[in-house]
Amino acid sequence: MSLNKVSVGESLKASAHNELIERVNRQTAGNTAGKPLLGSSTLLVQNNTGRAILTGESVAIESWTGPTTGDIEDIAANVSLRVEATTWTTGVIGTAQIGTTLVVGGTPGNHGKIVVAAEPIPANEFGLVITSGNCMMKVSTTDDGGYLMIDPDDPKQFRATTGGVARFISRINNDYVLGDLWNLDGNLWRYRLLGDANGPDDTEIELRELSGNVYASSTSLSDPLSMLSGYSTDYEGFCVYIGGRFFDVAGPCTG
Repeated sequence: MSLNKVSVGESLKASAHNELIERVNRQTAGNTAGKPLLGSSTLLVQNNTGRAILTGESVAIESWTGPTTGDIEDIAANVSLRVEATTWTTGVIGTAQIGTTLVVGGTPGNHGKIVVAAEPIPANEFGLVITSGNCMMKVSTTDDGGYLMIDPDDPKQFRATTGGVARFISRINNDYVLGDLWNLDGNLWRYRLLGDANGPDDTEIELRELSGNVYASSTSLSDPLSMLSGYSTDYEGFCVYIGGRFFDVAGPCTG
């Protein structure tokens, strides 16, 4: 609905008043009323995780329905986005390892974009998520660091590390930090092969921070061009996180 100005003496229709309230709620979700969002992009989504989502938790855009109209003016309001729980996949199951529960079946490409809840969203209800920019992010530890990544042990929360999907800005309290979501200048990681290279199929790896500390004991490394052909267990190298997958990249390494 479009909001039109009223003249002095005219009454404000209930529908217009309700729309105004809805717009204020959408524009201040997760913030004190009147306080603008922290330079963020948001989407209205339906919670399809089966549980209530808390502010700052990680979810992934799973699917969408619509539009059911051919009117271009109505299409934007006629598409419904749904979010699922974010999961961390271990072992070699396909070509994607961070994303929605659909990935557990190993179907290539079925990983959703990681987003952050801008407000509490009850199960099956609609609410706002942040797709990029500054936001409050729920963390599983009190560690501070340069970047934030999904915690393999608790994927609905984030953890400070040397790479990830968001840049760490500052700590708010023990449970929340301020992060810059999808600041991808920190997507470089180290890894160790847990078996012989298996390109063009995935190979199981131990994911490590740039410091060498183990971040995840198991996940998948994508090598579609078989660049690691001939390398065996315990080989170490570098990888990048792109679109829900880790890819091997050239760099200093030991064999």
